[in-house]
Amino acid sequence: MEFQSRFLPVTAGVLVLSAGAIFAGCSSDSSSSSRGGLGMNATALSTDGMNTQITARFFDFESGAEMPTRITLEPDTDFLVASLNSNNQNLNEQQDGDQYFYTTSFNTANAGSEFQIALHTEAQGSVFDAQQNFITLPTASNVIMPAAGTAFSSNENVEITWDNPRSANAFAISTNATCDNGQSLNYSISRSGDPGTITLSANQLAGIPSGGNLTSCNVILMLMKIDNGRRDRAFTGGGVLQGIQQRTVDSITVTYGP
Repeated sequence: MEFQSRFLPVTAGVLVLSAGAIFAGCSSDSSSSSRGGLGMNATALSTDGMNTQITARFFDFESGAEMPTRITLEPDTDFLVASLNSNNQNLNEQQDGDQYFYTTSFNTANAGSEFQIALHTEAQGSVFDAQQNFITLPTASNVIMPAAGTAFSSNENVEITWDNPRSANAFAISTNATCDNGQSLNYSISRSGDPGTITLSANQLAGIPSGGNLTSCNVILMLMKIDNGRRDRAFTGGGVLQGIQQRTVDSITVTYGP
């Protein structure tokens, strides 16, 4: 039966979740030569070790592209719910420009917490039921090096290390840099596995700035531990589900000069 629901297409664009972009190499069975139909990207993100935010975005997969999609739910028949054990919460619609996402939060961030996302709609006599979506939080890791307040010359290599290695499917490093010549830059890298260490240049951490009148950049570094989730087969358009534990180190300085 063809699914004809109240899913309203909106302008296509980059799907950005609250943790940032979906990281390369961290897929959740998202590719297929016969892909088509409705898909979902979702994260369970903890940044503080106390709370977890659930965020879901939906899309129609058409002609090899993800077309962002809005959901309209009828109160009597339809639901979009996130659950942890017996705690069930509706995902509330939020708008980011011309795109829509759906979010709620839980007051827990324990490693191994398994969140379920359930979508059920009945439109024009057709039923779409995708309730078997699961995301598990990995073990969190704190950054050991570099420490907050550390300074590096731009031509130095920086060894980034964290505790609790080998406890997630993948990891990502992301930075936000603010430089004294007015540039604001970002850098990110992701890898499968969880080795507990990676070496990058200080210039990479600063986002590889350019231009004159540059003497220093202030860098915020984020480490994300990532586990892949399991998506309901009803989402024939594909999608990526990820559990993410994120920890942040502030006030890293990268200096430039002779």
